[in-house]
Amino acid sequence: MLRLFLEVALAPALVAASTLASRRWGSQAGGVVSALPVVIGPVLLITAQQSGAEAAKRAATATLLGLVAMGAFVAAYGRLARRAGWGASLAGGWVATLALAALAAVGRHWGLAISAAAALVSLGGALAILPSAQHRDDPAALVERRVGLAKRMVITTALVALLAIAVRALGPQIGGVLAALPVLGSVLAVFAHRGEGAKGAVCFLRGLASGMVGFIAFCATVAVLIVPAGTFVSFVAASAAAVLLQAVALRGRTPRAFGAARA
Repeated sequence: MLRLFLEVALAPALVAASTLASRRWGSQAGGVVSALPVVIGPVLLITAQQSGAEAAKRAATATLLGLVAMGAFVAAYGRLARRAGWGASLAGGWVATLALAALAAVGRHWGLAISAAAALVSLGGALAILPSAQHRDDPAALVERRVGLAKRMVITTALVALLAIAVRALGPQIGGVLAALPVLGSVLAVFAHRGEGAKGAVCFLRGLASGMVGFIAFCATVAVLIVPAGTFVSFVAASAAAVLLQAVALRGRTPRAFGAARA
């Protein structure tokens, strides 16, 4: 019950944080914030407590491999968004996601180095494939985000609850792959697309893919340290690595905003 509560409570909180970041600094910053590992963190922590450090290591490694599917979603949705509506873009994104998730599940016994490399290549490739988009918010888009926040949180809560049940039923390795599926990313990409058009969706997806470097660092650090160093040390180190890299990624997406804040 604790695991389900954390997953269901933290996911909509992350949606809210991403939406607020989008309002303050733009869609790319919102994408970066949405990549924070606040959902996978409790999943891995409770896995370690209930099933041991080795199970948590396997789940973290499988999650990294599952990020290949995240890269597929980003690339497919971003390319389709240029010429299709949000419905077709979402459908195409999830077709690509499930195809790559199936391949990741087959290769779930691959080691940490291969899984991390596959995640980096997939997300880097997605960034290279995405069309460029310089986007500025307009008043209508800001109204859409304010009205849509509650809807985003409700939809995300329902989807994450269903995913959490599937993760627990299928074990740490396949569950780890499923935990990397772009559930939150889908919700936020659709709302960005509906409220700001294709350019807004692409900007969000660029931020999401670039922000995943912190997510990768978190899972990789847990996988490397949890067996030899224990749960506390591994999670503190992983959290520090994720926060540092997310701050760097966010800073790169919001130079003017941070400059104004310092002035």
